[in-house]
Amino acid sequence: MQITEHLVKKIIKKSSFLITLFLGCISLKSQTYTFTNAGAEGREGPTQAEIDSNYSNTNLDGKVTINTRGIQEWVVPATGIYRIETNGAQGGTQTFEAGHPGGKGATMVGSFELISGENLSILVGQKGEDTKVNDQDNAAPGGGGGTYIWKTTSS
Repeated sequence: MQITEHLVKKIIKKSSFLITLFLGCISLKSQTYTFTNAGAEGREGPTQAEIDSNYSNTNLDGKVTINTRGIQEWVVPATGIYRIETNGAQGGTQTFEAGHPGGKGATMVGSFELISGENLSILVGQKGEDTKVNDQDNAAPGGGGGTYIWKTTSS
């Protein structure tokens, strides 16, 4: 895809614990937006306080809202074609023997037209729980969490 003055190319890159949005255009200075799980662990995602603290002094400061715990809501800043690349979170490590780290999450890539002002919901998957040597109820490590982005309608 060729970038022209009338086309804004944006890239969202998701990794086990982060999503990065690159905004680039010939007439605009390139920007990067990085979405993370804000250090949240377990089956529930980050709270608004964790997001506010994590995004403080970044270009996402005050621009991400949590209305449902773990789901980050963000408004698309400019119309354009977005290339979204996602990587699921890594699974937990099997700790009974050395050399058994959790598997890496799957990767998916696609390009989407997004309109300025549209609302996106972003759920960043979290690493699966490691086995616990003293806890027989956790004999196998947990799978990594899924990572999702979807359009939502405003209320």
